[in-house]
Amino acid sequence: CAAVANAPKAAASTDSLYVGGAEWTTADEQRLALRELAGRPCLLSFFFTECGLKCPITVGRMQAIEAALPRDLREQTRFVLVSIDPTNDTPAKLRAYRSAHGLNASRWLLLCGSAVDVAALAQRAGFTFQRTAAGSFAHDSVIAVLDPQGKIAARHDGLYAGADTLAGDAGRDTLQGG
Repeated sequence: CAAVANAPKAAASTDSLYVGGAEWTTADEQRLALRELAGRPCLLSFFFTECGLKCPITVGRMQAIEAALPRDLREQTRFVLVSIDPTNDTPAKLRAYRSAHGLNASRWLLLCGSAVDVAALAQRAGFTFQRTAAGSFAHDSVIAVLDPQGKIAARHDGLYAGADTLAGDAGRDTLQGG
């Protein structure tokens, strides 16, 4: 994967990302509307299972945040990865990815959806991606910290932001909406 060349950076919405009627499929083949995440803090990023560069680093940053959070906050926080490759990332592939990366199924949601829904959510989250001529993806590595209402409280580049910065933004006040 590569950086998105010549693409303007997407501006993130100031509204809740939980609006809209899109339905997503989890790694466990359950249907989910993002509004079901309301009331809980969330870290959100986008990925694809075949990525060998940026996505594993971004997921690693999210795992570092998970480990740094106080236990009570860690238990209530959702870590959400939305696939940008709806053609190839099936629930079975999402389960395999979750297992291979040691992601706790009680806290980590790996989601796939239609290309239209993925693009709409990515745009609202300020995440830019495009398919390359080689069939891979050029994409950002944004991690969004969402408050319990689904509003973006902070955004960071998942490749370069230090885990301490991310953990600070993912702290109790931001995630609990205070």
